[in-house]
Amino acid sequence: MSTKRLKQYSMLLLGIGVIAVSLSGAGTFATFNAEVANTNNTFATGTLYLHQTHNSTTCTSESASSNANWQTPQPGSPGSSAHFGDQCDILFNGISPVGYDQLGLNMKNAGTLNGTTLTVAEGNTASPYFFAQTGCVSSQSWTSNLGTIDHFNGGGGPTTRSNGASVTEIDLASGIQTALDSGATIQVINGEGQAENFVLTAGEPIGATALPVGAPGPTTVTTAGDLDQGDYVNLTEGSVATFNGSATSEPASTPITSIQVVSPLQVAMYSGAQFRVVEAGDQTKYMTLTTTGVVSAGATSIPVTGNTGSNSFAAGDSVEYSPVFGGGSPAICDSLRLQILEVASPSDYSDITFNPSTGVSSDSDSTFTPNCALGTPDGGTGGCSDGVGLDSVSPPAAGYLHNIPTFTNGSLTFDDLSTAVGGNWDNGTNPRDPGNGLGMDAGTHRYIVLILYLEPPTSNVDQGQIATFDLVWHINQS
Repeated sequence: MSTKRLKQYSMLLLGIGVIAVSLSGAGTFATFNAEVANTNNTFATGTLYLHQTHNSTTCTSESASSNANWQTPQPGSPGSSAHFGDQCDILFNGISPVGYDQLGLNMKNAGTLNGTTLTVAEGNTASPYFFAQTGCVSSQSWTSNLGTIDHFNGGGGPTTRSNGASVTEIDLASGIQTALDSGATIQVINGEGQAENFVLTAGEPIGATALPVGAPGPTTVTTAGDLDQGDYVNLTEGSVATFNGSATSEPASTPITSIQVVSPLQVAMYSGAQFRVVEAGDQTKYMTLTTTGVVSAGATSIPVTGNTGSNSFAAGDSVEYSPVFGGGSPAICDSLRLQILEVASPSDYSDITFNPSTGVSSDSDSTFTPNCALGTPDGGTGGCSDGVGLDSVSPPAAGYLHNIPTFTNGSLTFDDLSTAVGGNWDNGTNPRDPGNGLGMDAGTHRYIVLILYLEPPTSNVDQGQIATFDLVWHINQS
């Protein structure tokens, strides 16, 4: 091929290359695609609320900003504002005239999420908890609780009384459980922890709600704080008239040889008995004195040994006494036991009966037996043949309520209330889905009966004592 022909051929190839590059879009190639989108996605957590109804009072977990409602109506109780919601009832309060207390509770999961089984524990004071004490605390019952105030001065009377206001009658929300003699001293403790002592002007039988008061006690309110509906009313041994025969006040560190009271003593004291005088303005300040001889009922003077300690006291301060028989320290928690039984509905609370001489409960409705949720099931009665102890020894005995390692939240140990056949029932009518265990589905209830009693046989050692404890109820999300 000639040189001229070769050049012409090369130019032709170069032209074809340029056309190819031009047609190809300088290296950009065509593709196919398609798309869809998921918009407005959300993730909802749902809710888990626990409601408790006792009598006509319902308290709720969600009324506290933490969803853990630890509110208590007891004056001076510790607590955090995050745990203050609507008030749950004090379930056990005062003296039981039949040797045990029995009540029904309606527990409901009011949220949208299914919950695990209902559990219960005794409260404690370890952080972050704010209960009154850890476990069960035994102490001497210096006073006897008579109830709470509904109003003053008879039917339709006022529900509050301020300093200087007259008081002729104290009307209780429920009937007293012990008969009172004329001249008995009753004590009202207000929300500020101040006490006012009144003297009963007439005897009143068990069940009475109207307590007439007057001379020789006060007829007007002398405390700085108001006396209100809901304040506690206690029975005391009396109030101070004078110290050492004449003084109406005694400063700190003053020896005391005798106490004179406003009205005659209702209860005799044995020689060597301890009682205390409590400052009317502050129930946390008191002195403990010891009698130096037998003091008869009806006496107005008590021979004592002791001194005022670091506090000062005055006329009007409370004299509080309850004998401790058998010596030693109060230990009623060691003898106190709790049974919890499950029933189908609130109308079945009355199906449960209890025999305090044997410690055995029975269920008259055989449909739901055995239904012992906390305690030892008794197949013969459909109830419990024994309860669990509210034991105060340290460390607590195995099997006692605050030592059952079923569920632990922080430093609280909860007991599982799922052992009862009755626990398989959803609102008392429909069997639960076996896959859901014995929990609390959203919107469902558990109806339970609590029985608190002294383990038989009892003795005089248990007289004049009080056990104090908190109960905490819990459910988890399933």
